[in-house]
Amino acid sequence: MPGATSFADVPENRTRVVIVDADHRVREGVVAAIELAGGLEVVGQVGDLRAGVSLIGETSPDVGSVDPGLRDIEVGPELAT
Repeated sequence: MPGATSFADVPENRTRVVIVDADHRVREGVVAAIELAGGLEVVGQVGDLRAGVSLIGETSPDVGSVDPGLRDIEVGPELAT
């Protein structure tokens, strides 16, 4: 998927995070904060909801950081499960 970054082989003791935000600077800032926090691992990041839903399905993260202002598709339960 264009513009997506995905990382494999995440240690099992880390919380897996996906970041979905249209602004690459926000994504970079969130990644930097996560790297400093420890115990968390970014398993992917994308810039739109359609790619985010796909990435979440592919990576099965423990948690996601999703820009609430993104409106490129209608989403609902698929992001909540």
